Amino acid sequence: MSKRMIFCVIGLQVTSIPCCGAVRQVCLPFSVPRMARDNYAYWDNAHPTEAGNKVLAARAYNAQKDSDAYPMDIGKLALL
Repeated sequence: MSKRMIFCVIGLQVTSIPCCGAVRQVCLPFSVPRMARDNYAYWDNAHPTEAGNKVLAARAYNAQKDSDAYPMDIGKLALL
């Protein structure tokens, strides 16, 4: 499952449009982010928003699939 699909499954509504006014895959200097930032998965075409990072961190700590964290998630690694 891709990161964009994971974001859709957990409820982030906007996964294909950046939160900032991105041009050529980067945010414009001094651009104002969109109002509902918690609904966006990415700031620009590469960097997740805070909401996106929370999803990725939770899946890295407690993997739901083998593809989330390999060879083991952080929770299992902490038990070693």
